[in-house]
Amino acid sequence: MQRVDHVIANSNYIADRVRTYFRRESVVIYPPVSMSTKPLTPANGDYYLTIGRLEKQKRVDILIQACNLLGRRLVIAGTGKEEEYLKSIAGPTIEFRGYVADEVVPDLYANCKAFVFAAVEDFGISPVEAQAYGRPVIAYGHGGSLETVRVNDPHGRPDTGILFPDQTVDSLVDALRRFERMEDRFRPESIQQHARKFDTQTFVDSFTAFVNSAREKEAPLSK
Repeated sequence: MQRVDHVIANSNYIADRVRTYFRRESVVIYPPVSMSTKPLTPANGDYYLTIGRLEKQKRVDILIQACNLLGRRLVIAGTGKEEEYLKSIAGPTIEFRGYVADEVVPDLYANCKAFVFAAVEDFGISPVEAQAYGRPVIAYGHGGSLETVRVNDPHGRPDTGILFPDQTVDSLVDALRRFERMEDRFRPESIQQHARKFDTQTFVDSFTAFVNSAREKEAPLSK
């Protein structure tokens, strides 16, 4: 790692880990999320949504148990090793969609009440995709979610979701209740605008600028 010329991190969360474990500074360039095919439409669904691999570290069990307790409808799109276990703990309001074709995903995002997310991710693409459709996100406040979900913005910009402090069922239940008390405050236009900072073109521009800058700095050494 010490012989590497430049380090790029996909979030400040990872940049901090690079600094801690490798004692190197890195440039943060967020992964791309395409905004080009995401029309903004009023949501008309009565369900919470999660999309992703059904693996233990994704903590979909927390989502299921919280929605079981509250009797809330939860749609789960994805497959994985935990699927059978998760089905065994799911109540009547939990719906497993399995593998979902690309052409179906937009409708799932666009019509959900909110996207729910309990994992710790380096960045986390799916919460950003949900926001690209103007949908709020209810996420565990750790890892990349701290950077992709806007809460208590110092510049006064509207929140794009709710972060819950503990990776537990009780903490998520509290967050769901808070969301339902303030659901009407979330503005799809503001949420989608926030997601644009992660757009594919932003990634291309940032990465190109980084490469050009690195080349300029190294050029004198090659003469």
